[in-house]
Amino acid sequence: MTDDMVKNVYRIVVPSSKNKHSVLNPFPSGFIQFRNYLIMRLMLNYGLRVGELLLLECASVKTNIKGDKFSLIISMPRNMTDPRKHAPSLKNEYSHRVLELDKIDYEFLMIYMQKIRKNSITHDFIFVSSQNPESPLSYNAVHFIFSEIDKVFSLNFPECKSAEHFDALMKFTPHVTRHTWAYLTLKKLYHLKNKKFNGSGNDFVKNSLSVGVMDEAKEALRLLGGWSIKSQMPDLYAKRFLSEQANTANIQRIRQHDSDFDCLIKELFNGD
Repeated sequence: MTDDMVKNVYRIVVPSSKNKHSVLNPFPSGFIQFRNYLIMRLMLNYGLRVGELLLLECASVKTNIKGDKFSLIISMPRNMTDPRKHAPSLKNEYSHRVLELDKIDYEFLMIYMQKIRKNSITHDFIFVSSQNPESPLSYNAVHFIFSEIDKVFSLNFPECKSAEHFDALMKFTPHVTRHTWAYLTLKKLYHLKNKKFNGSGNDFVKNSLSVGVMDEAKEALRLLGGWSIKSQMPDLYAKRFLSEQANTANIQRIRQHDSDFDCLIKELFNGD
């Protein structure tokens, strides 16, 4: 998704407040809206797979000793029976990881767990069903949430869903949030690492260091996203990014080339 599409998703899922009704939100106000908004934040901000989201426990959210760093632990639950018929699981051993949480996301999780989620629930899974608050959220429920958001998206932002545009969104799904997160994160990682390497004043050193920038960015993305060593997904995001960079450079070259011949072209038309 583009930045504007992400903003549109948030416009849809932002919860209603006492002073302002969220007219685009297709879900009943209160518990459900806040839960679904939090789900969107976690999936867009950290690229969680659906199974990883459903496996999150209250104990998965932790702070450091100082209380100024926050973590989200992705792992299989221990010593717990999952009551779901289609029990979620992690994709591979690399899916076990610890992600640093932004402070706002941590605070939202605390609000949800301490003030909205019932303390009487017998299991520790964070996200629970709206139909049966005692049951953990299911795969079908998550896909239903995305389906409802997609309907509102199509109705209110048709330009973003039009096949006439090469960057149109065909359907809003959990995979779309993960792909969006992965691409934007790789882009940020690359620029941060490239900026660090280019701090050297020696051109030869800068060129030598920059050779491995993308490889480092892909490896960092691999760790964050929980992909296996054999997975080609980080390479696909890198290919898309490099293609975008190459196209930008080519357009800049064309514009520079055109500017060099502006005078000649003007003389040609003036001569007519």
